[in-house]
Amino acid sequence: MRFSNAYKGIKIIFVGEIIGVLLMVCLEFPSTLLQIAGSLFSDSEMLELALSSVVTKLMTYASQFFELLSFAVIMIGAIIASKDEKKFREAAIVIAITIIGSMVNMFIDIDINMILEIVIGVLDLWAVVAVLQGCINISDLCKEEDISEKGVKTFKILVFAYTASIIFTLSTQFFMSRASFLVISVIIIIMGAIVQITAYVFYIVHLSRMKKMLKVKQLQE
Repeated sequence: MRFSNAYKGIKIIFVGEIIGVLLMVCLEFPSTLLQIAGSLFSDSEMLELALSSVVTKLMTYASQFFELLSFAVIMIGAIIASKDEKKFREAAIVIAITIIGSMVNMFIDIDINMILEIVIGVLDLWAVVAVLQGCINISDLCKEEDISEKGVKTFKILVFAYTASIIFTLSTQFFMSRASFLVISVIIIIMGAIVQITAYVFYIVHLSRMKKMLKVKQLQE
């Protein structure tokens, strides 16, 4: 089999995940640090002005927009790839639920917001696992054992990273509510960002690996 739909779908998923990584590095991470910096230096009127709530809100809105864009692109890719492998259909359904959750998350109380963020994180992991399982199934059918094994390793790394991310999120919320622990919050956020970005790199590398393998299949048949 050529798995032409899977090839097209995985290429689109790859683009969506790249958008997700850029979102994390350029908007989510700096926005959180800005909020903490504003709390740390609240006595300085100049810094308060520079780090005003308007700036933070603009970054938050931009972050939410690109998050939804990333999810939408990945969902489209999963729908296309599902024509060749059923696991991608599961990923598309979970991503659709995640998009709804993300939209609801924009308009709810901050206390519920934290809980919903964790739920969205779990759904995101579910979708990623479904995509990876779909990739592994396809590489097995193509008798590419090396790529299948690398897919399993990537799966383990992602489960660890997402679990750590949830723990970091809960810890950050706890320490940010206490002024004396704000520096610890910064350290936790940096650690969480490093873990997440590393996991995303492994995931994107595997998607790239799948693209190359399936591209060869298109040329062979």
